[in-house]
Amino acid sequence: MNQTFSSITNMPPNSLRAVMANPDVPIKVKTEKIYEASKGVMKEFFENNTSEKILETSEEVMEMMEECMTTAEAGFHGISEITSKDYYTYTHSVNVGLYCMTFGVKSKMSKGDTRQLSLGGMLHDVGKSKIDHALINKDGKLTDEEFLKMQAHAAEGGQILSGMHCFASNVVRMAS
Repeated sequence: MNQTFSSITNMPPNSLRAVMANPDVPIKVKTEKIYEASKGVMKEFFENNTSEKILETSEEVMEMMEECMTTAEAGFHGISEITSKDYYTYTHSVNVGLYCMTFGVKSKMSKGDTRQLSLGGMLHDVGKSKIDHALINKDGKLTDEEFLKMQAHAAEGGQILSGMHCFASNVVRMAS
């Protein structure tokens, strides 16, 4: 694992993997640890203006979540218990990725398709990093002009991900 990943999770580089591999650790604990790591990845991304290294880390986090999901009977109810705590933009991104992964796993999609679907879900709003935070967090209805600015996040997201040249076109399309 890279330096960025370990600093986000506040764990030594192999500790999270060790927790995931330990059969004595309850599935709820594993899922919560991965969820916190996922939120850390997205929080770091949104707060530090689109670091490619951070986005590349998201694939590693999703891989561990997928391992956790496929070895347990975690379904939409289990995921909803974890995701209901808060709903900031970065948390929303992780939540969408988890729901996409749950759908892929439960629908028996191939491992590759499930990973692309969950990554696309997790990264679907990366373009919001280019939108003014005050607009994203505005209470009440957006004006027509604000709505147009907000819509621009999709095109921005597609440009960010396609410019990295490391995500499949399906993932990029989910952010576009």
